[in-house]
Amino acid sequence: MTPISLRRSDRRAAGDGLLAVRLPWPEEFAKAHEHHGQFVVVQPSGIAAAEGSSYFVLANAPGAAEAELLVRPRGAAGIALAEADEILLGAPRGAGFGPLPEAAPLVVVVTGSALAAVRSLIGARPAHAPTTLFLGMANGDDPPWPEFLAELAERGVVVRTAASDARGAADHFGFVQAAVEAHFLATSPSADTSVLVVGQRALTDDIRALCTRFSLAAPRSNF
Repeated sequence: MTPISLRRSDRRAAGDGLLAVRLPWPEEFAKAHEHHGQFVVVQPSGIAAAEGSSYFVLANAPGAAEAELLVRPRGAAGIALAEADEILLGAPRGAGFGPLPEAAPLVVVVTGSALAAVRSLIGARPAHAPTTLFLGMANGDDPPWPEFLAELAERGVVVRTAASDARGAADHFGFVQAAVEAHFLATSPSADTSVLVVGQRALTDDIRALCTRFSLAAPRSNF
């Protein structure tokens, strides 16, 4: 684990109670970040790994000079990223999502801070590639990374939000998997559609069942 210093300017509010946190990291870490969807371990300084370490997915593009995380300030590691002057950082891990067909339709399903897992991947998609993002959140008043969502919409990415709370003006009220089901029923996705899902086990299981029901390949995840 490598000590990483943090400044106040490295943190900014990112909506939905989240913080976007930039981390300067060693060159060898940048080189080890080869795939969209890889993650790192963060440990508060002075706390044993078993008590305080957590996994955070990398939101920055592979090979970038700085890491960026989308953090909910909960738990020892989340609070350290939000408040501490120093944290301990591990090298990028995992195989990420793997290669995807560039021109085939892509459906991405995430909730809350898991938006970070797909940020660089969607950003790297060709402009002509059909991409639909489903984002589940607690309410529609304060979505995560609103400027990123607006940027995607400008690029032609279809952004659908689902709020599990009655507040706000999200496109859909209810769990995000219900919005995905409604979309599949309305559009009859083609067999070459790829599906990515990042979220809790229940979400992954529901999206996998939808893929089976609509004769699509099993969804990919980064874990």
